[in-house]
Amino acid sequence: MQDGIMGENSPKKTLNEFKESKNILKEFIEFSSKSESIIDMGSHVIIPKHIFESLKESQEYYEALFELSPTYTVLLGLDGTIKNFNKKTELFAGMPREKLIGIPFTELDFVPKAGMNAHIERISKLANGKPVEPFESRIAERNGKIHWIEVHSTLLKKGSAPPEILVSCNDITERKKTENALKESEEKFRQIAENMGEVFWVIDPKTGEVIYVSPVYQWVWGRTCQSLYENHKSWIEAIHPEDRDRTVEMIWNGFDNIDEAKEGFEYRVIRPDGKIIWVWMQSFLIMDESGEISRIVGVASEITGYKKAEEEIKALLDELKRSNEELQQFAYVTSHDLQEPLRTIASFTQLMARRYKGKLDDDADEFMDYIVDASVRMKQMIMDLLEYSRVGTKQEMFRAIHIESELNDVLVNLNDLIERSRAEITHDPLPVVFGDESQLLLLFQNLITNAIKFRKENEPPKIHISVACDHEKNEYVFSISDNGIGIEEQYFGRIFTIFQRLHTRDEYPGTGIGLSVAKRIVERHGGRIWVESTFGEGSVFYFSIPVGES
Repeated sequence: MQDGIMGENSPKKTLNEFKESKNILKEFIEFSSKSESIIDMGSHVIIPKHIFESLKESQEYYEALFELSPTYTVLLGLDGTIKNFNKKTELFAGMPREKLIGIPFTELDFVPKAGMNAHIERISKLANGKPVEPFESRIAERNGKIHWIEVHSTLLKKGSAPPEILVSCNDITERKKTENALKESEEKFRQIAENMGEVFWVIDPKTGEVIYVSPVYQWVWGRTCQSLYENHKSWIEAIHPEDRDRTVEMIWNGFDNIDEAKEGFEYRVIRPDGKIIWVWMQSFLIMDESGEISRIVGVASEITGYKKAEEEIKALLDELKRSNEELQQFAYVTSHDLQEPLRTIASFTQLMARRYKGKLDDDADEFMDYIVDASVRMKQMIMDLLEYSRVGTKQEMFRAIHIESELNDVLVNLNDLIERSRAEITHDPLPVVFGDESQLLLLFQNLITNAIKFRKENEPPKIHISVACDHEKNEYVFSISDNGIGIEEQYFGRIFTIFQRLHTRDEYPGTGIGLSVAKRIVERHGGRIWVESTFGEGSVFYFSIPVGES
C-alpha cells in the first residue's frame, strides 16, 4: 500500500479538488482584505499525505483568520441558515455557537426586526448570483445598547458543494457618533447662518471659490446665491469701482495676526437696479492642522441707513458748530459794545448822586443808589460774559505747558487775596500737559479763587492740589480740595451753569460765572469736570486733561 491516504476518488480528481480549495481560500483572503472576515471552508478530501498536510495547513490558517477577525463574521447557507460565525460574533450574541448554528439568521435576537428585511433582500440577491453593495445597519446588545455596523457580503462557491454566503460586519458605532455630531453641528451652523441678519460667507483662499454664502446675500447684493456659486467673482464685480481694489486687498491680505479677526471695513455695492448701498464687512482666517490657511470666512451687513444717518449727523454737527461760532462771536461783540452805553448810564447816575444827593427827597436818593448798584453789577456781568465768550473765540494753539509753573503764576496773581484770607495752598509735583496756556492759567485761578471765596468763618482756607494718571483712559485727573463750607449734593450739576448762584450777593459776591468758564475750558481740552463734597466739611473739584499731544 502506498504511503498516503486513499479514498474513492482518483489522484487526478483529488488534486483538482485541492486546487479548488486553494482557490476558495484565495477568494476568501481577497474578500477578507476588504471586509476583514474569515470563513470555515469545511472541505474534506482524500488525497496523498503531502497534499493533505498542505491543505490542512491552509485550513488551519484560514480558520485562525476567521476566529481572530476583528469584525462580526458569519457564514450562511443560501436559505439564510447559520453555518458558522467567529468568536467576536459569539461574544456579542452572548450564547454558545452550538445553540445558534443551524437556525435561520432571522431568529437572531440581536438583529432588530425593523432592519431584517434589508438583510433578507441582500441574501436573496446573492443567492441568485447578483452582487450587493455594502450597507449600514444596526444590531443590539442584550442590554439594549445599539451598535451601528457596516455590512459586507459575498457569495462563496466551492466546486460541486452548495455555495455559501460570507457576511462581515464592521462596528462603526464611533464613526456614526462622529458623523451625527458633525451633522448636528452643521445643522446648527446652517440655522444660525441662515437666520442671522448678516451675510455669512466662506471662501477657499487658493481658488477664491465661494464654498458657502447665507441667503441674506440675495437681499443685500440683489443677486441669487446660485449666481455666486456659478461665478464666484460676481460679488467682487458688484463692488463700486472706487472701492473694489481696496476691498479685495482687505479680504485677502493684511492680516496682522492670523488668530484674530481683521478689523471691519466699509465699501459700496452696486445692485442690478443701479442702486448703490453701503456694506460693512469683517473677515478672519481658518487654519488647518499644518498651520496653512484653509478657509477665509466673514460676515457682511448692509449699513446704508447708518451711513445716511451718519451724514445727517455730520451735517447737523457742522451746522451746530457754525451756529455756536456765530453765537460766540455775537456774545463777544454784544458784551463788548454794551460796555459803552452802560458806562454812560453809570457815570451820569453817579454824577446826579453827587450833585443832587440830599437836595431831593429820600426816595430819589434811594432810587439813584439802586441805579448805580445795578449799573455796577451789569457791568461786571458783561465783563464776565465777555470772558466766557473768549474761551471759544480767543484761543491759542496747544503746546506743552508745565502745570507747576502755571500754578506759581496763579499764586502770584492771587497773592493779595491769599494774604487777606490767610489761605494755605500746597500741591504735589505736577506734570506737563498739552493745552492753551492762558486758559489753563484761568482754570486754576478760578478754582482756587472759588475755594478761597467759599471758606468758613474764622477758619483759614486750606487748599491742596494733586494729580493722578489714569492709564486706562490715558488722562491726568487733577484735584483741588478745600476745607470750605461744602456743597449739597443736589447742587453738584447746577454750580457749573452760567450765572447760577447758590448764595445771595450779600453773603458771597460775584456773578456765578467762574465755574462755568472752568467747565468750558476743560471741555475744550477734551476733558471733564466734576465735584465731590460733604456739606459743611469741604469740597474736592476734579478735572481731567488727556495725556500727550492731542
